[in-house]
Amino acid sequence: MISRIIILVLSFLACSTTLCREIRTPLPTRYGPFYKLFPYDKEHAEHRSTQVWATYFNRHAEHALCKQPSCYISGTCSLSNLIFGKACFSAADTVANNSPVFTGDGTNRQLKVNPFINPSIFCPNITFKDQGLMLGMYAWHHIDSKLRVGVRVTLPVRSFKTKVKPSCIADEGPLGCPDLHNVLVQGQQDIGGNTVRTYGYRLDFLSMLPRYCTLFPANQFPVVNYHDSSFIGQPITISNQDVTDNPLLQMSDQNPVTVVNIPVGSVPSQPLAVPIATAQSLPPLPSSGITVTPQARFVIGNDYTALGNNQSAQEELWVVPTADATGLVPPAQIVQDNIDALLCCLTGCSDCLIERCGTSLAGSSLHGLSDLDTDFLIQYQPYRWMYAQGCFGVRWPTGKRVNNARHPYAQPLGNNGHVELKVGGRVSFSPCAYFILNTDYYFSHVLHAEEQVAAPFVQATVKNIGPCVPANISWNYFLSHFDALFALCTQPYIGIDVGYVFYAKSHDRVRLKTCHATDCSGNIQPLNAALLEAKTKIIMHKIRTELVYDTRDYFTTIELGFFGGYSFVFGGMNVPQDKEIHVGCTVLF
Repeated sequence: MISRIIILVLSFLACSTTLCREIRTPLPTRYGPFYKLFPYDKEHAEHRSTQVWATYFNRHAEHALCKQPSCYISGTCSLSNLIFGKACFSAADTVANNSPVFTGDGTNRQLKVNPFINPSIFCPNITFKDQGLMLGMYAWHHIDSKLRVGVRVTLPVRSFKTKVKPSCIADEGPLGCPDLHNVLVQGQQDIGGNTVRTYGYRLDFLSMLPRYCTLFPANQFPVVNYHDSSFIGQPITISNQDVTDNPLLQMSDQNPVTVVNIPVGSVPSQPLAVPIATAQSLPPLPSSGITVTPQARFVIGNDYTALGNNQSAQEELWVVPTADATGLVPPAQIVQDNIDALLCCLTGCSDCLIERCGTSLAGSSLHGLSDLDTDFLIQYQPYRWMYAQGCFGVRWPTGKRVNNARHPYAQPLGNNGHVELKVGGRVSFSPCAYFILNTDYYFSHVLHAEEQVAAPFVQATVKNIGPCVPANISWNYFLSHFDALFALCTQPYIGIDVGYVFYAKSHDRVRLKTCHATDCSGNIQPLNAALLEAKTKIIMHKIRTELVYDTRDYFTTIELGFFGGYSFVFGGMNVPQDKEIHVGCTVLF
């Protein structure tokens, strides 16, 4: 019979899954203090006993543990991996089919969406702090000297705060956006005794910019025209400036800019501007734009249409200016002035664009009650040195909920409206008064309930950003503790508890209640629940310790206990690497 029950429970758990928004580990002292003193004769002589406890806990996390690609070891990663599925991303990663910024060929591009979406990278730096008070009570009825039944009730009162360092910071870059440093750099350079402001623009970034700020896409011409038919010889132009070695130009106006070949993720080094003589002596850039030379120049004889259609090649080329004896040459200065004007009239932050679509990337703070736990317990002690305990419980959704999926950093204070069922057990062994070994196991299944989630568009690569859609969600988890309590003195009881915690959650089960949603561009797009389920398999390994002072046998009617401890996550996958301290007291009467 017992084996059938175990198989049934394991089968039931294997069919369930985790909550996609939850990024936290289980609360400390949810099942009472870490240490558990062994039952003794005074308790057996009574028909009833009651124990109450209160614990203050404070934990925080700045990083997460994620499985490294192509291996089975964990490494430190950003908490944004747990929320968005990526540490760094652009707004384009959140939309259906990862929509490109522009369509058309290299000579006739039409602007489709804001040109900053693709190149502007957002790397949120997230931290959280979770603190509160855990209130709990045991009530036991002693049937005889070996058997007793009881109930356990716990209720946390907590405050959960999520902070994020915004990517838009004043005076950092033309738009105050350090994420644009991936595609735009500026510098100061002494030229002929004058301090000149220089620049470096990644070519794909320039290719996405409209030449004029206008509300009419049909009138927006690209800054870069790779084969400009309005010029003799059809050269490549930037900001309507011929940037080749066209002999029709004055010698001082030829090659006003050059390109630096740099791998994606790097930026050109200072100084950025190069002298005219150096610029005009550089090797020509092939029509494809693919080159092994560190720096090259555009030439009039090459048709750069192929480069205009190859965004990968553009990403490795940075446009830098040419300088004469006094400063930037006039066409190079015109390019800079035009880009400055565009940066002033276009919104460039990837997080600002996301916020314009209705998603808030501001920090979050929730305060109040968490979920109420009620557990029925039965304890059997066949021998003085060991006992076994069974548990069946329900966690009620009394905690404050998060009902708006437009706040991805907001964390509910409980199960966000779900009822949780759990079964578990404990075994305790004490070969002598100076050593107690405890281990327990809990299986929990959270019943499905409707939540509002961010629409996961087909082929998008970032989750939890988008319009709200309803979904049914359920999940399960397994939690186990192993503790060894060593006594330094038994009357009163002074000791140290050392323990290990294992926590595992399977993949999410998200059942969307709609198959399509309207994206930020007003287009109806298909949805894919698998995006919300990605990277949600969670494994946690935690070490914990606790100091104990318990007035065991000092009083005839009550027993006071005081404890304080520390725990930290040392291993796992898709789990915050939190550190926690707690202090508390317990009263048995």
